[in-house]
Amino acid sequence: MLKIRNIRLTVALTATALAATGISLGTAGTAQAAAADCSVINIGSPGTIYSGTTEVGQVEQQYEVCGGVDYARAHYQWASGFASKNPNQYVNVFVDSSNYSQQGEGGGYASGSPDVWTNWVNIHSASPDTWQASANTFLGGGNCYAYGSWHAYANGANSGNSDGHC
Repeated sequence: MLKIRNIRLTVALTATALAATGISLGTAGTAQAAAADCSVINIGSPGTIYSGTTEVGQVEQQYEVCGGVDYARAHYQWASGFASKNPNQYVNVFVDSSNYSQQGEGGGYASGSPDVWTNWVNIHSASPDTWQASANTFLGGGNCYAYGSWHAYANGANSGNSDGHC
């Protein structure tokens, strides 16, 4: 009887330790990642803009749950080598729902912060709640763009390839 009690105590202490680190025990004891309230995580695969073989920057989707509400936004990061040589370059950043209604947007110059974000959008404001981050900039008279994979928040699936073109 003492052994069973010790095992139960060990399981309870392990579950408490896992919960404190943001991991919960799901069905059949499988570990599932859980974002802490108001913490940002990257979702899906990012997309990269290249000019020839030079990386211009990368866009990715970010997710947070804050106060019980699920949010998504797009995050773009300038490649430092490109930004230092092209300080007047401007990028538009978007987070779009799968029904193609543009929900969040932002933009910024390479001379500013290396990071450019859209505003946060409630992922459940679109049906289905599937989202994608994208960015575009004009280089040499052409429209260059990148997009990350689609992320379906209903089931956690990523679909489509991330890509970039110039």
